[in-house]
Amino acid sequence: DIVNSLNLLELCGMGFFMLLFFQLKNTVWFGVSGMLARMDNVSAPPHPKCFARFHLYSDVWRNFDYGYYMFVREYIYLPLRASLDEHKMNKLWATAATYLFMSIWHSCMGSFVFIWCTICFVCYLCEELARYVGRNTKYQQMEIDFFGPFGVRRFHALIASPLLLIG
Repeated sequence: DIVNSLNLLELCGMGFFMLLFFQLKNTVWFGVSGMLARMDNVSAPPHPKCFARFHLYSDVWRNFDYGYYMFVREYIYLPLRASLDEHKMNKLWATAATYLFMSIWHSCMGSFVFIWCTICFVCYLCEELARYVGRNTKYQQMEIDFFGPFGVRRFHALIASPLLLIG
């Protein structure tokens, strides 16, 4: 009943602090297990970076759970990429299959994980599209002419903001 009485801003704040609590819990788990591994001279993946520092979805998957990222990259994504030709669409198919695997891996948490992984994949597609457009030299010159050198950075932050809000 309390959650139903919150307005949108309060719900967003609650969601953000739930993420930070999740971050704290994982930092402690990774920190303690990493310390124990180092005591036995075993190298452990680094602890996760803070969610509040991420502004791209590709950074979330690379930096939050590095061990899981390396597993998925080595045993799901790279073998799929190697089995397909170098066409850009095949990279997207391999990425979609990787997100599907992540959804299945976490499926014990409920069906909302599939929806979350789908949203993450769509955000990744938006990032890739922006990178593709941003590599065009005519577009880069147009940005500099229109926004100026300092305005370009602000413009990039502005167009990346929806991805941050969705996450």
